[in-house]
Amino acid sequence: MKLLAVADEECKALWDYYSPDKLKDVEMILACGDLNRHYLEYLVTMAPVPVFYVHGNHDESFDARPPEGAVCIDDDVIEYHGLRIAGLGGACVTMAIMNQFRPISIVGQGFIAMAAVIFGKFRPQGALVACLLFGFCTGLKVVMGSNNVVSAQLISMIPYVVTVIVLILFVGRSRTPSASGKPYAKSR
Repeated sequence: MKLLAVADEECKALWDYYSPDKLKDVEMILACGDLNRHYLEYLVTMAPVPVFYVHGNHDESFDARPPEGAVCIDDDVIEYHGLRIAGLGGACVTMAIMNQFRPISIVGQGFIAMAAVIFGKFRPQGALVACLLFGFCTGLKVVMGSNNVVSAQLISMIPYVVTVIVLILFVGRSRTPSASGKPYAKSR
């Protein structure tokens, strides 16, 4: 399945400089973030495929007037051609820690997510255990953040130091899947 993902900013190549070949073979469009409602309606009109979206953190206008023709999957799980997609909108992780979203608050989260997959030996159960460990470390950072005895900078390093230590200890024991890095070709 060829999937087009759009997020946060409208793509001028699709909107201002559109040509039908740009959406050739696309079977589904998945949109997330603070996108203009008219942009999503434009994609619905121009592409003969379903457009699924999860609204962003700052676009409350979608509640009053959602984009016509697009399907909101926020807080829902859909299945399309055997592919299950869960829509979790907004800054769930950062809003649980602080009441305001700032880009600096998510720096390093991707690194920790990749480490969780490696530590979990590329298996869902192992990644879950790793996520619980790294989540505990992040929670520890939040709880200890009000401590005046230890520097706030040292406390904020806890999840990353634990991640590096775990990678040093376990990365050699983890084997990547044999199909990693190879393009997917549906067997006939």
